Amino acid sequence: MKPIFLTAVCLLSLLSHYANAKSLASQEALTQLASQESVHRSQRSVEALASQEALTQFASQESVRRSQRSVEALASQEALTQLASQETILRSQRSVEALASQEALTQLASQESVHRSQRSVETLASQEALTQLASQETILRSQRSVEALASQEALTQLASQESVHRSQRSVEALASQESVHHSENGAEASREG
Repeated sequence: MKPIFLTAVCLLSLLSHYANAKSLASQEALTQLASQESVHRSQRSVEALASQEALTQFASQESVRRSQRSVEALASQEALTQLASQETILRSQRSVEALASQEALTQLASQESVHRSQRSVETLASQEALTQLASQETILRSQRSVEALASQEALTQLASQESVHRSQRSVEALASQESVHHSENGAEASREG
């Protein structure tokens, strides 16, 4: 009886140990499974977090790019505005220079016109002076001509008077000679008688 009883007790003990061992193995397996599940969950959480971080980083980079593009667009608009402003200033300067040049040309033309007018006036004055001088010269010539004619007329009149006087003297001389001649003829006639 004792060996059977001992065998049975041993078997029961073995079964109990086996059951305990199986239970421990099952718990260890469950613990390991839970640990692996926890690891998987942690990995998924880490992956999710990494994915969220990547998305956040991507969104941040996209925001940075958009900001850069906005800044570049604003800088480009500012550059265009500045260029347009400079172009406007250059056009204004060219307009002012053109107006100043036109004003200078107008002033120069006005001065040239004044000089021409002065020269015209001087030329007219010179011509008038020459005309007046020529007129005075003509008057002097006319006066000299009149004086010469008057002198010639006076000389002619004088010569005429001289000629009349000579004629009178000649007539008187002839009359005297004829009278003498008649006297002499009368004296001869009385002598002959």
